[in-house]
Amino acid sequence: ISAQNLQCRLITAIGSGPFGEFARNSLKQRCVRIDHTLKKVRGEQGSCVVITGRGKRGFLTYRGASGAFDGSNFNLDFVRRGDHVHVAGFFNMESLINDLPKILKEARTRGATLSLTPQYDASEKWGGLDKIYPLLAHLILNETEAMKLASSIENAGAAEYFLRKGVENVVITRGELGASLYRFNRSKDVVDFHQKCRSVDSVDSTGAGDAFSAGFLLFWMIHRNFELALQWGCAYGTAA
Repeated sequence: ISAQNLQCRLITAIGSGPFGEFARNSLKQRCVRIDHTLKKVRGEQGSCVVITGRGKRGFLTYRGASGAFDGSNFNLDFVRRGDHVHVAGFFNMESLINDLPKILKEARTRGATLSLTPQYDASEKWGGLDKIYPLLAHLILNETEAMKLASSIENAGAAEYFLRKGVENVVITRGELGASLYRFNRSKDVVDFHQKCRSVDSVDSTGAGDAFSAGFLLFWMIHRNFELALQWGCAYGTAA
């Protein structure tokens, strides 16, 4: 997003140690601004080992400083100034979860649009989002996350569950099959849009979901066109 000349600020916990320094340098090289107040968060930089290949993936995660990141570390001024606020990895924010509804409500009151990706809940509790759903312009998640959160066995049913919870647009990524967007029309009937992905020889899908979110949100923010946003979200995800 920063590469497209849009101002983008990352609000997160970047810890100490060589991994933390690597994260700071990588973000600086990509012109992503970092909230300087996050130096208050103590601890080593979190990291994740991904065991991957052409089949299923496994993750071994050490949250580090991000596990201690809570509302007291959050600089609300940056949220108040943003046109759009995206929450990436809700279930990886253990200490921030209880503060997020208040923070996002403030952003929404100030006119920002909001989006969220949940991430897989390793605790398998899948809770804490009911107060956030009505604030979201976009809920972006994969099929597994959708089924778990909605206790549904198919995409359309899961999407309708989220829409009735107050989400404006539900975007479900479907791996090599592409992605689908669901929303209510004026008659409160569910309408859907589907986008296929280009066929490629996939070696490792790590990061594809995050890349999809970046592409989708970038083109939605610029053009406010769902079909175009889906196309570029799938293009970004496929490239990753």
